[in-house]
Amino acid sequence: MTDYGRSEIFKAALKEIKEKRMAEEADARIRRQEVYQKQPRVRELDSELGSTGAAAMKYYLTHPDQDKDRIKKELEGRNNKLRRERASLLMSLGYPEDYTDVHYECPDCHDTGFIDRMPDGSIPKDPRCHCLKKKILELSYHSPYMKKTIEKENFSTFNDQVFSDRPFEKYQLS
Repeated sequence: MTDYGRSEIFKAALKEIKEKRMAEEADARIRRQEVYQKQPRVRELDSELGSTGAAAMKYYLTHPDQDKDRIKKELEGRNNKLRRERASLLMSLGYPEDYTDVHYECPDCHDTGFIDRMPDGSIPKDPRCHCLKKKILELSYHSPYMKKTIEKENFSTFNDQVFSDRPFEKYQLS
């Protein structure tokens, strides 16, 4: 297979993974809007949860002498309370807790095709995720190059007369 063929297969695999991710993200936005229409408090909770990081940073910068661990615990407690309220509201509407979440097909790379960090925090030697590698293989099997190769080199064209019946004694092989 030429480098061009490999490059095209790689691009096609990334494109398929990206399209899948974008479709799921769009579906999650639609589900979120549906929930917001039925229960506006969920939007408020999402906004509060989303602003926690910025609020914490602002507080840390304006109060450098404060106990950061205490503040962190307070914020975690507040966020946990908000998450519990959010989950309760979703379930009261008949939805599971994760209804508005993006449901990625690959939990390891979140449908990006790449892994930045391993679960232990280390950097992977090969950042390509297993889902990308699998997609590349799938597309490779259907490539024109592979189809031509399989047409030419398969069991129906196999010639066992190419091999000798006499053992290859030097290596004890036959």
